[in-house]
Amino acid sequence: PSRAYDVVWRRPTDGASALPVTAKLSQKLYERLGEDIAIELVDWFNAVDATYQDDLRELNKQNFRRFAARIDRRFAEADVKAAQRFAAFDRRIADADATAGQRFAAFDRRIADIERRFAEFRAEVEVSVAQLRAELRTGLSETRADLLKWMFGFWIATLVPLAGLMVGLATMLR
Repeated sequence: PSRAYDVVWRRPTDGASALPVTAKLSQKLYERLGEDIAIELVDWFNAVDATYQDDLRELNKQNFRRFAARIDRRFAEADVKAAQRFAAFDRRIADADATAGQRFAAFDRRIADIERRFAEFRAEVEVSVAQLRAELRTGLSETRADLLKWMFGFWIATLVPLAGLMVGLATMLR
């Protein structure tokens, strides 16, 4: 016959070997109560044990369901928090992108302004250089004309006495 608590062991405190508790209890029960009552008592213990095991199994299932529900709720809360954080991060990125866009636009405007001012400066320099060239050409032309006048004057001043000298020598020699 099956007996209750087949695998329960008692720890020895005096160094003796470990023995199953139920073996002694079962033997005493059989001796004192008789075979039929002991079997009925063991069957009752087994039925109570099975009931407790079923109740314990059901309680464990309920606790697990509660635990799973709590875990699911916490995961859902974590998902919501993560979604909120990602949304906040996305907003910060969008704000940074907008700010960067504004800064790049301002930078582009400054570059365009610098390019415009540089173009104006270049045009002014080109006009100034053209004016300087014109003035230089005019000045060189005037200087050339003056030089030619002076050179012609010096040649004439040199040629007239030379011609006179030649005429004088020619008359003397003749």
